[in-house]
Amino acid sequence: MRAPALLVAYVLGCCSAEHHVGPGCVDENGDELWAANYRPDCDVDSTDHGSSGCFDRSESVFGVTFWATPDVPEDLFQYALAVAREMFDNDEDGVVDYPALITYMLTPNDIGPDGSQKQDLAIYQCRGDIGSGALKDSFWGLTRSYGFTERTTAVQKVTLEETHHTLHTALWALHPEVFGATDEEDSELLEAFDEARGDCEIANECAVSGCDDYDCTCDGSDCPDDVHAYSCSFKEGSCSGVYHYPDSGCGRTCAGGGEFYFVAWATYYGAYESLWGDACPDTCVEGHCNQEWDLCSPSDIQASQYTQLISDLVSGQAASATTLGYVQPSRVPNGVYDASVDTDRREYDIGYVPPTPRPTSAPNSVDVADDVASAAHLSGVIAVAAWWLIA
Repeated sequence: MRAPALLVAYVLGCCSAEHHVGPGCVDENGDELWAANYRPDCDVDSTDHGSSGCFDRSESVFGVTFWATPDVPEDLFQYALAVAREMFDNDEDGVVDYPALITYMLTPNDIGPDGSQKQDLAIYQCRGDIGSGALKDSFWGLTRSYGFTERTTAVQKVTLEETHHTLHTALWALHPEVFGATDEEDSELLEAFDEARGDCEIANECAVSGCDDYDCTCDGSDCPDDVHAYSCSFKEGSCSGVYHYPDSGCGRTCAGGGEFYFVAWATYYGAYESLWGDACPDTCVEGHCNQEWDLCSPSDIQASQYTQLISDLVSGQAASATTLGYVQPSRVPNGVYDASVDTDRREYDIGYVPPTPRPTSAPNSVDVADDVASAAHLSGVIAVAAWWLIA
């Protein structure tokens, strides 16, 4: 296993996270608030989640502790727990599908941003509620309830996406040659990203000098030299690729990492069409179309000449799935985890049951307890610094 020098986990949201923000995280003008529910007794510099003062309850997801802040409704906490359990035990047989991944997540490591151990999961209300530094960066993954009190479609979207980003962060750390997303890594994921974008530019690389595929404007005192000061929009029909992320602050390793991996996985297994269908190219209303991605349905991604590599990767048909034995979810979590359910007949809220089974060459699942006991045999834990692009 080739270890990356830097792991950068981006949580941008395939369909613009700001569209998910609920009433508890915006001001009277509808603008998103930062740290709307921050509490003074929450130590945002602590990496000890239990004593940080930020959380009031926790539950286990196959041994990984999942924390919640006091203002998160219990029902939404339980929903996030269920989605996480489904993501790691996708066939709901009571044992994780890829034991080595959970074992890795539970193994003491020094891959946190300041050399601290990266561990646990968390849910909180609004961006900034647990800061944007050491505490937040010490988690494997985070999601937000965004001020909602019920399981709305917006909650379903953000929970599914952020939980998948958690999965990617862990897979990246364990298999950087497949799921990595830094300039030092010539990973299968980044190769698939390059295939998907075809001849489309990366907005981050051309905003300052001038893009052919994006209209970019610069606003603020940092213009014209700071790429993060630019706002770009994709010029429809300007290039032949199907993936063209217009965020000027997001380079190849950002757009081509967890962002691209999620939208491709969600499309392949029907979640994109079901949850984000109103943004699909053929059905969207002007002004609400997704500028990032031209595809919509499972048949779209399977048929496109630009998405053959990513289709093989997310469906478990890539050669590395056989040689390395990793397992990815092939069903879309619906927020109801029940290990006693017959998954062959289960109906999903998402309205789509994927036909592709996980590869038969994957190792048999075993009890998580057995894997945790064998954690001492893992060696060469990756030295990685991780930071989240948004709180």
